[in-house]
Amino acid sequence: RVAGGSKGRAGRSGGGEVRQPDPVPSRSSHAASDQEEGAVDGGTLGIALAPKRNGAYDAVRTMEIHNEVRPQICSDELGLLNDLGASISAGRPQDWRDLHDLSQPQRSASNDMIDRISIVTPPDHADFFSSWKDVGLIDGRMPKQQLFVIIGAAAVAAFVLGVWCTALVLHGSSQAQGCTDVVKSPMATRRPALLTTPAPAARTHHSDEAHDASCANAVAIATSNLGTDLEATRSQLEAERQKCLVASAELSEARSQLEKSRSGSEDASSEAEKLRGDLTRVRDELTKTRDKLTASQDELSKSRDELSKVRAEAHALHVKASSLETALPAPQETLWHAQAPTQSAAPSPAAGKWAFVMMACDPPGSAVHMWGVIAMARQLQLLSKYPLLVLTNMTMFPDGSDMSRLNTLNIKLLPLRSLQAPSEFVHKRWIIAWWKIQVWQLTDYEKLVWLDSDAILYRNIDYLFDRTVMYAQRDDWNCAFGLAGDNVCSGIMLLFPNASDFNGISEYARADGVDMSKGDQGVIQSYFEKTGRPVHFLTELEASFGQCVTHVTPPYLLPDHSPVLGVWSIPSFVHKSGGWSSPQTNYYNTCFQPNVSEQLFDVSDRTINVCHFNVLGEYWRRSFCEGISLLHIRIPSVDAFCSDDCWVRGLTPQDSGMVCGPVSPTPTDQAYSLRIPGTPWPLAHPMMAQI
Repeated sequence: RVAGGSKGRAGRSGGGEVRQPDPVPSRSSHAASDQEEGAVDGGTLGIALAPKRNGAYDAVRTMEIHNEVRPQICSDELGLLNDLGASISAGRPQDWRDLHDLSQPQRSASNDMIDRISIVTPPDHADFFSSWKDVGLIDGRMPKQQLFVIIGAAAVAAFVLGVWCTALVLHGSSQAQGCTDVVKSPMATRRPALLTTPAPAARTHHSDEAHDASCANAVAIATSNLGTDLEATRSQLEAERQKCLVASAELSEARSQLEKSRSGSEDASSEAEKLRGDLTRVRDELTKTRDKLTASQDELSKSRDELSKVRAEAHALHVKASSLETALPAPQETLWHAQAPTQSAAPSPAAGKWAFVMMACDPPGSAVHMWGVIAMARQLQLLSKYPLLVLTNMTMFPDGSDMSRLNTLNIKLLPLRSLQAPSEFVHKRWIIAWWKIQVWQLTDYEKLVWLDSDAILYRNIDYLFDRTVMYAQRDDWNCAFGLAGDNVCSGIMLLFPNASDFNGISEYARADGVDMSKGDQGVIQSYFEKTGRPVHFLTELEASFGQCVTHVTPPYLLPDHSPVLGVWSIPSFVHKSGGWSSPQTNYYNTCFQPNVSEQLFDVSDRTINVCHFNVLGEYWRRSFCEGISLLHIRIPSVDAFCSDDCWVRGLTPQDSGMVCGPVSPTPTDQAYSLRIPGTPWPLAHPMMAQI
């Protein structure tokens, strides 16, 4: 729609007065208005505003200079132009729909002027003329007749303009120069700043001075408006420049941070490269050390082979010398008796044999120690090439079967004699343990390895027979491994039988001032120290008590010398299984005996078999039951123990004489997490245990 313009202003025909605005004519009254006003022979300034596609507005300024009313037109209309320009520059849409009271001929003439008028618009209204070409366009519709009239009027106006400008040039008119100058501004680079309309050659009412003043006034107003627009543009550019400066500062800071990050990354890379070099050097040194260790191991293997050869040669020489029955000199007199016992200088023809030796002393109808002997015999049968000698007072098994069956397990039976124990022994069991010294009387054998019956043999120990001095287990009940002192435990001993030592030990035990607080093993250790033959100790990996198994240092080590986690340290000889104890009673050997009732343990409201949680408990049971099977011994309690229904599942067979269960595979979660202590089943159920 056509909007904007001078509200009904038109130049008067004379007298310099301006006619007041007429009422806005309707569309149907435009023709009559055209007839009344006639052809375009005067000047009118109109302002047309048109909406752009994006809703903005452009201003079209047109000026038709009338001969008689030019000053008044420039003054009034350019004032309105200034107001409208300010509104448009501020981006405020205005309603100029009343400013379309021009007559049809005037609108036709204005259409011709649109292409040549001076445009002063804000930057965002630059493309106005690409959309609007007709100040007479109303409601977006135009009759064809009006279009033809506009085209004709434009042609006539172009012709008149050319003639008028030519005349001014030819006459050197300075006035024409002032009206045809283009107002220079930043906005004028896109469009002409000001354009004058052609005027009739004849001027009837005003002088050239008035014309110059009006044109100067129009230029000043346009220049002022352009300055305002320029200032706004500069403000916008300054704001954008400030934003650019801020963005540039942020970019510089980001670049600085990036440089710091790059520097830190380079330092880290350098440090990593240095560490990598150190690691490479350490690896090289480790490789060299490993090579040296391998070479040392090879040399050690060669040395061992040579030592074995030497030992074999020495053994052969020893056997040869024994066959010659060469007499040996009697031992020197000792401090504890007037004359030292003597021994036969020449061993018997049976000397030079090596064997293991044990003792089983049980009352009639019982076989507690013999059961331990049978389990150990089966283990030796599987692990060693040497026989087992058994000193026993038994003549038959509890089921009445003959003892001669033991030869099936490579056992040789020998009679056990009772010996007078020192009266200072405070424990009854020490009296029976004292009887073990009679093994020094077994002079038919060159070397013997003594084994207690409450133990197991987990690995081959035949290498002990290659040693030439006496060895024994260290008495380390609290698992201090050498920190508890050098005390002998006679659970396992490598010894050399001879009558002289048997008599010497017996005499030494009767001497005054001998320490008897450690039983037989204390006397044995003290005797050999006094005779200049101290007993050597086996390592904890060779012989330890059952409660120390998990504390033994394994041979399975990591490169940093730390042990590999897991069960890798079971000693070759395990003395007693360990077990629950209190000041009143103890179960130190719970799993190395065939009584299931003593293996049961009450924890809260459940009963478990504690030997299910001890890897050596199953090992001892398997060895024992295999030996019993080979001997064909049938005893109800033994049959129950060797039955999986009893020992594994906790089902008690009838007439077995023992209780097998019921048992649970594990205590309750609450009892386990709270570490609730339990009680051995015989103590928790004393009446049933007696039955």
